[in-house]
Amino acid sequence: MPDYRKNLIISLISYAAQKDIPVDRLCRQAGVDLDDLRSDKPFHLSAQQQNDLFEHAVRLSGDPLFGLHFGERLQLAALGIVGAVIRNSRTIGEALENCAAYSPILTDLFHLSVSFGADRFIIRLQPFTEKLQGYPVLKKHLLELSMAFVLHEMDGLLLIKMRPFSVQMPYEERELKEYQRVFRTTNIIRSPEYVVEFEYGLLKEPILTANYELQNVLIHRLADIHRQFPDHRPMRRPLNLRGHAERHVRYRKRFIRHNGAPPRRYDERSSHARQARILRRTARSTRRPDRRRARCDCQCREHRSVALSCARRCELGRILLP
Repeated sequence: MPDYRKNLIISLISYAAQKDIPVDRLCRQAGVDLDDLRSDKPFHLSAQQQNDLFEHAVRLSGDPLFGLHFGERLQLAALGIVGAVIRNSRTIGEALENCAAYSPILTDLFHLSVSFGADRFIIRLQPFTEKLQGYPVLKKHLLELSMAFVLHEMDGLLLIKMRPFSVQMPYEERELKEYQRVFRTTNIIRSPEYVVEFEYGLLKEPILTANYELQNVLIHRLADIHRQFPDHRPMRRPLNLRGHAERHVRYRKRFIRHNGAPPRRYDERSSHARQARILRRTARSTRRPDRRRARCDCQCREHRSVALSCARRCELGRILLP
């Protein structure tokens, strides 16, 4: 069985070599056996070893954002079949769906999820606190690596440049400029969470290397690999991003039809949203006269839909009769 976590460590050490770090010295100080890493034998690194690996890489390179820059340079090929599945996805939405579904094959230290807001989709990285307790260096660099990789993994596969709407993460003020460069946005919010938000329009952006038939073969192979894990649990069902996006479009069309054009940026937490809910309830109550005879106080005695339009014009409303 291919060891994808081992391949990720090899890619990290290879990147360290490109930054003129003596690989033998780095592995020796981190307690990593370089011969075992090069062999075909099963290989496992503890959280302590991974923490030491990042810590000494930062010290020897003089780069306090080593993990961030590694994620910026990391290629999909380093992820093996998982990277091939992402590369052969049809759209960005499908690629992110696959990335979230198969992330447990690559790491068991955090959970990657995709959720949906009013007009944006959100990628959230949730670290497993019990596994990262006492390893702050590993937590910082691993999560920054993953966030940068999510943004840069599609470089060269699209006709556009992916730019997030906002990024939430803990950071120090002196490093803000570099975070803005790597994440391609000035909207970086200091937060204890690790979150990247994108506009909905990116979900349907096509990937140039898409090959759906090859992707199906690779996905079946990934399912076989996942069943061989010692702590095997059923693979999470992939998210239906396309369905979410279509429901969002229907919701906005319905909102515009009943309440007029929405504000420039519709937010469920805004006062506009509260007013919209009131308008929807009002419209719902007046749209359905329940097939009973209706009469306005203006004595027009019109019925059903005619009475409904008259009721909207009448200042006193309408009276439903049995």
